[in-house]
Amino acid sequence: MDYGKTAAAVLQGVGGEENVAQVAHCATRLRFTLRDNNLANVDAIRSTPGVVTTALAGGQFQVVIGNEVPEVHAALLGTMKATPVMVEDEGPRKNAFGRFIEMIAAIFTPLLWALAASGLIKAFLALATAEGWMNPAGLNYTVLNAIADAIFFFLPIALAMTAARYFKANEFTSFVIGAALCYPALIAAFPGIGAPGVTERLFGLPWLMTVAYTGSVIPIIVAVWLQSKLEAPLYKHIWAPIRRFITPMIVLLIIVPLVLLVIGPIGTLISDAMSGAIRWVFGTAGLIGGLLVGGLWQVLVIFGLHWSFVPIFIQEVSTTGVSYMMAPAIAAVFAQGAAALAVFLRTKNVARKQAALPATISSFVAGVTEPAVYGVNLPLKIPFYFAVAGGAIGGAIIGMGGVSSNNPAPPSGISFYPSFAPQGNFGWAIAGALVAIAIAFLGTLFFLRERDDEVANDAADAVDDGSIEVPVIAVPVVEMVADPAVASVVGDPVEVVASNSVSEYVPGSGTHILSPATGRVIPLSEVPDPVFAGGMVGNGVAIVPTEGRIVAPFDGEVTNVFHTGHAVGLMHDDGAEMLIHTGINTVELGGKHFETHVAAGDRVKAGDLLLTFDPEAIVREGYDLSTPILVTNSDDYAGFSHHAAGTVTAGEPLYTVHK
Repeated sequence: MDYGKTAAAVLQGVGGEENVAQVAHCATRLRFTLRDNNLANVDAIRSTPGVVTTALAGGQFQVVIGNEVPEVHAALLGTMKATPVMVEDEGPRKNAFGRFIEMIAAIFTPLLWALAASGLIKAFLALATAEGWMNPAGLNYTVLNAIADAIFFFLPIALAMTAARYFKANEFTSFVIGAALCYPALIAAFPGIGAPGVTERLFGLPWLMTVAYTGSVIPIIVAVWLQSKLEAPLYKHIWAPIRRFITPMIVLLIIVPLVLLVIGPIGTLISDAMSGAIRWVFGTAGLIGGLLVGGLWQVLVIFGLHWSFVPIFIQEVSTTGVSYMMAPAIAAVFAQGAAALAVFLRTKNVARKQAALPATISSFVAGVTEPAVYGVNLPLKIPFYFAVAGGAIGGAIIGMGGVSSNNPAPPSGISFYPSFAPQGNFGWAIAGALVAIAIAFLGTLFFLRERDDEVANDAADAVDDGSIEVPVIAVPVVEMVADPAVASVVGDPVEVVASNSVSEYVPGSGTHILSPATGRVIPLSEVPDPVFAGGMVGNGVAIVPTEGRIVAPFDGEVTNVFHTGHAVGLMHDDGAEMLIHTGINTVELGGKHFETHVAAGDRVKAGDLLLTFDPEAIVREGYDLSTPILVTNSDDYAGFSHHAAGTVTAGEPLYTVHK
């Protein structure tokens, strides 16, 4: 796959950059929030090499790529003149369930592979001790068991960090909350676990000791959400000289006891109820439980709803050591791969055959079924139907055998099987998978009938070399030089070379840009963001501000004020278009620490106040304050005269652009 060509074609297919409000990616998909979903050319996107298919779910336009989605996403950012931090609005608001799924995915995705790896190590240890290969009292076992158990024991700490990123709370305060719940002395304070009515008194209030919080899921997520709601108003109203340490102190003194007294017991009751219900279903009617999971798993994956079950799997493993609900899903995974393999053997369509084989391998080896589902089985319908049927029957067999898994991550193909030993009947796990494979493979092989005209049309549309000719967006980069007479335009999108020399400011010559901030001037190449540093958004310089004020750098019009308050767009009366972007990735603050003083359409004069911000708070939250001051239509100009170096004061000449 040519990532650059794929990214450019996808961007063109979704309606161009101006139709993109937000773009992110998960494990296999680009997730766009489009301003108008009707502008997306679905057929063009799906015909792009490297794209499996598209889907619309949860208010997002999703482009399924597969395992290489991070590379395509990176190429997409390099293709766009604006980056995802330059978002004008949040796009269509998702419903509550859509936001819940998005939250679960954001919090748990970073942990999945570590959880999967730990689960495999646990499976190996269980097998090694059962077969007598390793002494459970020996040092080797102790070390390996520590590696395998660490992520589960300290799960509240890991979830605290990922939840803090999602809720935009202070990560290190969240870390302390999670660590407090895992603190050894606190764990030792639970001697009455399991004894009805045993309580202690915490700050004079009754503390029902229900469970230790190592391995818990719900309490820490709720705690970090509450932390995020408490931090901002506290920080804003506490006296500036002391608020940086008083704010987290108050948050910790409120949140941790609240978890222990209220959130924890309620969260534990919910978790226990879910785990108990699952154990009851699989204990009394394993066939029904396995049938439902095996049959519905890939349907849930299509809509991205499988994420809602990930916390349940993790909680199951954390509290009981195994997950009965996860095991039957492996049948659904293998069934999709088997159906794709049958399509590979059965189809006469060259393009479909080329897609089916790697999709088969992806399903069986890695457990990634999106290429098989979207690219092969679902469009043909019959393979998908037989795969669902195979998954349901295979899952029922696995459920009947009482099979469970000690790996809480979604099934990862063949490598998932060691996690089935020694819980339940391992033979049933093998039998269920083989039955699922047989139904999906044989059903597809014997009942798939491709229409002759469909085969012909698809063959005519196939691209032999796997490439598609699309225009590559190249942003000209203008070198900044002292003498405008020798200014030159560099045609290739390479890193900006910003001269350290300073030219004399000549009134009336070119379009003059005054400094919008007071601080230290740095070349764009030193900005810790490759898009800005590479001149992909436009050319200019950056300032590391020492004061929390951004003022107008010229007379003109405000063209855009970003809803997060971190950036503003302007247009000079001479036609120069400017972006002032305060800090790097500060859009993630969601407007916290920023206040805007103008609106789009306002006329401003040089020196008028545009926005204010709290530099100390932004740095405290871990963000770089480098502020690019860019002419975004740089390709309309022949060169720059750089007037400022070192420290500059707001209102002083910064640089001049020349036609």
